[in-house]
Amino acid sequence: ELTYNPDGSITQKVKVTETVTITDEEGKKVKAERARQEFIKKVAIFPFDYNGEKEEIKWLQYGIPYGTCISLLQDEHIDLQFPNGQELGYKEFSKKLRSIGYENGTNVPLALRKKIANEIHCDFFIIGNISNDDANKVSTKLYNTENGKLISEMEINDNNIFNIIDKISMFHRKEMGIPKSHIESNTNLSSSELITEFEDAFKNNIKGILKRQYENDYEGSISFLQHAMKIDPNYCLGASSIWNSAFGQNREEHQSLLDNTMKTAIRNIYRVPDRLKFRIKIG
Repeated sequence: ELTYNPDGSITQKVKVTETVTITDEEGKKVKAERARQEFIKKVAIFPFDYNGEKEEIKWLQYGIPYGTCISLLQDEHIDLQFPNGQELGYKEFSKKLRSIGYENGTNVPLALRKKIANEIHCDFFIIGNISNDDANKVSTKLYNTENGKLISEMEINDNNIFNIIDKISMFHRKEMGIPKSHIESNTNLSSSELITEFEDAFKNNIKGILKRQYENDYEGSISFLQHAMKIDPNYCLGASSIWNSAFGQNREEHQSLLDNTMKTAIRNIYRVPDRLKFRIKIG
């Protein structure tokens, strides 16, 4: 199907979904649209590199690609891998990084990145770098996993982290070959709508995840995450992260915290991409 635009250009619409019958949460059979398999792109996103000395910047190494994942999850034609088992459910990636001695996923040699992306069956992988001199300056590269070829790269200079995330997400969707007609018609909210509009809340959320994931410090994790929730009481993903940290400790005194954070997450679950909603509901 061709669409003739006012400027004289022509856009070809491509059917990228198919109609299927599924069982909804109430057990009813319903019709739904799902991505056609041949249009699904699987991509591994590595934590970004940063070789500067500023400690306050290091959370961005995980925060920017994590936020990019949240943004990309709006598009069911993107199948993701990122080293986060609790919030996003990607446990295999973390295990692979740990097995080669690069647990935090940064500064991994390109050949090893290609090897891991291939082992977790990804078509592409994305790497990034935060400038040593300017945290607002971020570059990313998209590689083909099969042959290791650099497909595209971009550089962003922006003082708003959510703008950086949005630009990375949109750029790489296009470069992976997602049809333009689908991108233009698909839901594409800003990451600040999906996550939080407060950078400090996001920063404390990421620091809390890192405390749990790489230091096994659950109390320290909860402290950062509770601070994030004070900044944004309606932070669905932040509440879900607290639940994950409190549940991981399995302490009776955390029962009220588990109950309250789950209620907060469910109350604000409308904010997150559909693919995350079920994961949040089941805990």
